[in-house]
Amino acid sequence: MLMKRRKGKRNQNRTSLRVMTIMLAAITTIVWLVLLYVKKARLGLDSSALFDEILSNILGILPPIIIFNFIYEYLSKEYVADEMSEKMMETLVGNPQMMETFKEDVRQNFINATIKSLVGDEQAEMVVGVLSPYIKNKPYDMKIDYKYLIDLIPCHEQREFGCDYFAPSEYYIVKEDFSFTKVLSDSTPKVSKFSVGFFVDAAVLEKELLEKNYIFRESLKLHAEDLQKLINTPREKWNDFVSKCLHLQLFINGSPLAIESVDIGDFGITVDFHPNGELPDNHFDVEIAFRMPQLKKRSEFLVLLPEPSLSPEIRFTYDPDITKVTAYQFLNDDSKLIKDAAAVRGRINIRPIGWVYPVKGVLFIIEDADDTNASMM
Repeated sequence: MLMKRRKGKRNQNRTSLRVMTIMLAAITTIVWLVLLYVKKARLGLDSSALFDEILSNILGILPPIIIFNFIYEYLSKEYVADEMSEKMMETLVGNPQMMETFKEDVRQNFINATIKSLVGDEQAEMVVGVLSPYIKNKPYDMKIDYKYLIDLIPCHEQREFGCDYFAPSEYYIVKEDFSFTKVLSDSTPKVSKFSVGFFVDAAVLEKELLEKNYIFRESLKLHAEDLQKLINTPREKWNDFVSKCLHLQLFINGSPLAIESVDIGDFGITVDFHPNGELPDNHFDVEIAFRMPQLKKRSEFLVLLPEPSLSPEIRFTYDPDITKVTAYQFLNDDSKLIKDAAAVRGRINIRPIGWVYPVKGVLFIIEDADDTNASMM
């Protein structure tokens, strides 16, 4: 977009300069002819005297024309240089293989010069610093149309879970709807399967968030004995647990994917899906919906963005009469505390404008409202 804008501006300037030159030459010629005609009419000059007059006038205006031509050539060099620079940029950027033939320092100098020409010297250093992790040896996938909706629901009866693994007195239900468009880098291998992971260990979750093994990863807050109960369940019933208790659904480009395999262990729960048919090489749409148990009392719910994401929308809803939720967002350089007394009670909306670079996110602290009120008395 910036290149198109600069190109349009240069073309406009070049056209304006050309039109101005033609108009100046035409006006000068017309004025000159009118003055000669007036002079001939008043003085009654013959052809020989008129020729001498014209020759004298030409010799008189020749030096200014030569000087103007030098000035015009000097000004035109800037446009010619910009045109050559743009053609080189289009060739190199449009042909990544050619860029790879250059040495690293030459390629970096070209990138620095290009950024300076786009944003100016003052902003160039800052922009280069932000972009350097993404234009060197480790390309990144990106997410656009990012929407993460979280609903914390109090559970009153066992049947609300859809299974008998979790006691309503110990757990909330967290309902999540997550969607985005994933834009793949050139080096990302073709996807042969999609995996979703629920991890009980925060260190394992953080490691998986920084890798590309899972299309979605989530923290799983369970009592150790309840997780062990799941592990001891016969393997053939694991699929039913994921379908009927977690209600896990994955859609790629609007098509639902069937569960291929489920694994449950001390690490948590992982689910593999097999894609339906061929996927585009450069991008695809993802939709994930599920519900899972979340321990009551004080607990944390972390939303992390491990890939560059454009204007992500994160919404957390809850019952303020039962729970108190405080959010700490670190999506920008300065962390901001979003207090419980929000504009809409029981709902926290977060949507930064522009790109959010990894690793950023929001930490939600969940507490029982009764416990909070009691501690304040």
